[in-house]
Amino acid sequence: MTTHTTTTLRTLILDKMHPENQMNYQEIQTWLGVLPEITDELAKHMSFIVYSIFDNSLVKRQLQQMQSECTFLLNAIDKYNHCTGDVLLLRNHTIDCLNATLDTIITQYSKYADYSKNMNRMHFRQKVSEMNEQLIQTKKMMQIQELKKDLQKLVLDGFQKVINYKTATYNQVIYLSSFLPGLNEILHETVSTHAEETLCQYLIQRSYNSELFIEFMLKRYQGMATIINLEDRKTAFFRLRSRLQRYKADAKNTRYLPKGDSIYSRLIDFVETELHCAAVAIENAKPKIVPIMAPVSVPYKPIDYKLRFNFSVDCLAYLIKLMVNANIIDPGIKAELQRYVAENFQTPGTKSIGMSAGSFQTKYKNVTQSTSVTVKTALMAMLKLIDKEF
Repeated sequence: MTTHTTTTLRTLILDKMHPENQMNYQEIQTWLGVLPEITDELAKHMSFIVYSIFDNSLVKRQLQQMQSECTFLLNAIDKYNHCTGDVLLLRNHTIDCLNATLDTIITQYSKYADYSKNMNRMHFRQKVSEMNEQLIQTKKMMQIQELKKDLQKLVLDGFQKVINYKTATYNQVIYLSSFLPGLNEILHETVSTHAEETLCQYLIQRSYNSELFIEFMLKRYQGMATIINLEDRKTAFFRLRSRLQRYKADAKNTRYLPKGDSIYSRLIDFVETELHCAAVAIENAKPKIVPIMAPVSVPYKPIDYKLRFNFSVDCLAYLIKLMVNANIIDPGIKAELQRYVAENFQTPGTKSIGMSAGSFQTKYKNVTQSTSVTVKTALMAMLKLIDKEF
C-alpha cells in the first residue's frame, strides 16, 4: 500500500525534479514548504501503524513497503547529481525527508525492517567510505603481525568484494561495519606469535563463513589427522573440539554470507568425524580375545529313513523268512520283526509311504512259486559275485 505522502514524494522526484523538466522558483519554494509536512506525516503514519491494533504481520508488511519505497526514491534522486542552485537545495531537502523516514524504520522500528533488502546507494557509499578507512588500518596491522599471505588475502578479498559492489544488503553492511573495528582491535592487542590463532578464533566467532576461509581452516585441521600415534591424534582432536565449542557464535548473529553454511557446523562436523575414526582405529588395534566356547550338545533327531529294496513286498517277505529259517536273523517275536520291517523297509511299490504291517505278515506266511523263483535268482546272482571276488 503506497501512502499519500510517499505518492507525493514519488511525483516530486520522478516527475517534477526530473532533469528534463524545468522547475520555476515558485514551484521550488512551494515544495520546500511542503517537505517538512510530508516528513511529519510519514512519521505519524508509521507511529499509528505500529501502535495501533493492527496485527504484527500487517505492520511488518506496511513498514517494509515504505522501506522499499524510500530506497527506490533515494536511488532515483541519486542520479540527479548535476543539480545546481535552488534545485540542488530542493534535492538535498528531499533526501533529508527520505533519510529521516528510512532511519526511523531501520532504528526505531528495527524489528519490522527487512535487513535482507539492499541499502540505497547513497547510504552504501557513505558506509563504504567509513569501511575503507578501517580497511587501510587492517592491512597495516596484518603486515605488522606478519600473518600468512593466503590468510590476509582471503580476509581482505572477502571485504573488498562487498565494498566493490554498487550496493549490498543491510545485513552485509551491518556485519562489515561492526566486524572491522573488532578485527583491528585484536590485531593491535595480540602478540605476533599468537596473531594467526587469535584472528582465526575471531573469524569463527563472528561467523565469517567465506568458503575460502572454511577450506583454509579444514586444511589446518587435516594436518592433525596425520599424527601417527592414534591416542595422540585422538587427544589432539579432543582438545580442538573443546576450543571450537568456546568459539561457537550465537545462532542469531549475522553471518558474512547470510545464506551460507555455518562455519562452526562445518568445522565441528569434521572434528567429530576424525574423533570417531580415531576411536574406531584404536579399538581395531587392540588384540582380539577369542573366547573358547564349550561344545554345545545337539539333541538327537532321528532321520526318517527307510532301507530301500528292489524287491516287491512278496519277495522281501520271503527273503526275511529265509534269513530267519537259516538263523541269520534272530526273529525274537516274529510279529515285532514283521512290524519293524514293514515300517523301515521300502519297496518300489510302496515308495516312501511304507508298507502295511498286516500285508507284510500275510506275504510272509503265504509264499508263491513265482516269488521263490525271483528270490532264488537274486541269491544265485550274489553267489556268483562271491565266486568272482574270491
